[in-house]
Amino acid sequence: MESGNLTPSQPVIIHRNVDPWQDDGQLTLTAAYARYMKMYAITPDTHIPWIVKLIENPASPLPLSGAVTLYRHDFIHCLLGRGLTNADEAFVIGFTMGSVPKLKKLEVACFKFVSRYLYPGKFRLTKAEVDIFSDAVRLAKATTGLCSLEDFDPDPLLNKSLAEVRQLLGIPVRKLTYTMFPNN
Repeated sequence: MESGNLTPSQPVIIHRNVDPWQDDGQLTLTAAYARYMKMYAITPDTHIPWIVKLIENPASPLPLSGAVTLYRHDFIHCLLGRGLTNADEAFVIGFTMGSVPKLKKLEVACFKFVSRYLYPGKFRLTKAEVDIFSDAVRLAKATTGLCSLEDFDPDPLLNKSLAEVRQLLGIPVRKLTYTMFPNN
């Protein structure tokens, strides 16, 4: 997660004359993932602090609902059209957690507390970013037909377009804000 200044009242407009959902929806999941990894210079050696792994990694002894591997998490960024600001991270995590039917209020409260007060440095969320997380949980919970993103396996869908995968998973793009920067 990189620190950013995106707030709910200041959406970033990326494309002025093109519908970004339609524009990137033609990419295959593989192409979108490659673009995302290159765009944000993400490498396998990206350091993730232990406390982040403790609650966000499914292999942890204490994962919260919605915990997914970093590999799957990066695909979810592509599907949700989100970049790498802390606001984007808060949204992706909140939407992923909110998509899980068994999510408990205690887990939401735990994430909000840990990410706000215990995450180190650039991983720590501001009050506004925690609010984005909460909004994303609520949006996912209110979305009829949304599949649990905790169970999302990108591998069988790599050759499908983003639009097809979004439709299969029930991701409501018209209710989301696109913040992923295009690859110039």
